[in-house]
Amino acid sequence: MFNYTGYECKSCGKKFTDDDDIVVCPECGTPYHRDCYKKEGRCINDELHSKHMSWKAEVEEKEQAEGLKCSVCGNTLRNDQLFCDKCGTPTPYYLSQKDKADGEEQESFSNGDTFFNNAEQNAMETMYPYMLNYSDPLCGFSPDEKYDEDMTTKDIADFIGSNTRFYLPKFRVMKATKFKLSFNIPAMLFPEFYFAYRKMPLLAFLVLLIKSIISIPSSLMGMKIMLTEYGFKDALVNMYPSFEAALTKVAEFSVTGGSFNMLYNISSLVSWVVIFIFATLSNYFYYKNVISKGSKIKKSAAASGINVSEALKSAGGTSAALLVTFIVLYFLSTYAVMAAILLIV
Repeated sequence: MFNYTGYECKSCGKKFTDDDDIVVCPECGTPYHRDCYKKEGRCINDELHSKHMSWKAEVEEKEQAEGLKCSVCGNTLRNDQLFCDKCGTPTPYYLSQKDKADGEEQESFSNGDTFFNNAEQNAMETMYPYMLNYSDPLCGFSPDEKYDEDMTTKDIADFIGSNTRFYLPKFRVMKATKFKLSFNIPAMLFPEFYFAYRKMPLLAFLVLLIKSIISIPSSLMGMKIMLTEYGFKDALVNMYPSFEAALTKVAEFSVTGGSFNMLYNISSLVSWVVIFIFATLSNYFYYKNVISKGSKIKKSAAASGINVSEALKSAGGTSAALLVTFIVLYFLSTYAVMAAILLIV
């Protein structure tokens, strides 16, 4: 069934809405509000009648000449675009594909073939008509949409590499609303590994350094418990006799004093603040990195005559090597904190 929402009534000139009662001329197909058609008493699209043309054919011909437009906001659409990338309204292409799928589903309902294959997808489209087009790596967004002077949606997707469907909607909201907060579970749990994997080694190292410093009070308490309550002191002294004095100091260190308790509580609070910051702002940090680094790479590639898309893909994406490097650094930092405690106490 044709969707008339956004088209104009030939009689009153008002655009149709989803709630309007619409009737069409049985000869040419021109749509009217039911009350308007009653008022006119006939179809007044005499031009179509004289040419023996169809209203739908005329509309489709006009849209093809002008370029496909969103019926709500007037945004220019691609022919294969499912949703408007400005207001989220389903496009005529989406509606035609949905009608086709619904017809096939109804036709083969008796043997269940199409129904069971498409039921979940159709249910999602029915319940969430404004959802993003996740079948498209660009999520249905215009590839030429600007994020700054240089970077477009296509450029950002090239730089991101994997998981564009997670980042592009968030980046687009950040651009449009200037709102910086969004949730990132991997960055909440292991921010140093997340930034390393996304090729942001300086930030990854800074996170590792901050986490190592604020872990000193809890590590000191853990070492004291290990040496006293679990009896590891004698075994460690036998293995490392030169550390006997330091191990004894740690074992005898008072963790019940007011100063240490205050330091421990402060470090715990700071630790939770750090977790919150990286859980909610890591996507924004990555967005700024993509825009800043991507713009420089794009300018450099264009000046050197290098393929811009390939340059962005090479510089961006992910790095398993950096991830492994920072996993090793993480364990080394744990030993570094223990060594620092033995030297400080």
